[in-house]
Amino acid sequence: MTSSTGTQAAARQKSPRWILSGSMALSEAHLSLLRKYLRVAPYLLLTDDPDLVASTIWHTDLCAGNLFVDKGHITSVIDWLGP
Repeated sequence: MTSSTGTQAAARQKSPRWILSGSMALSEAHLSLLRKYLRVAPYLLLTDDPDLVASTIWHTDLCAGNLFVDKGHITSVIDWLGP
């Protein structure tokens, strides 16, 4: 069932920014920029320092309520869901 209110609400919704349509999807300007980036990307981080190139995760709500502790040692961290 479709109502005029529902149709208007659907018409106002915007597409996500990452969805490109029409000529923007594969325009030569975008492809040219991607090619330039791919040429310089290997030189953006010139180090073998493990502290700079290591993968890292972080918890955005790290508080006592999200930690399980047993005998003074953290055994679990919960609530990893995003905001």
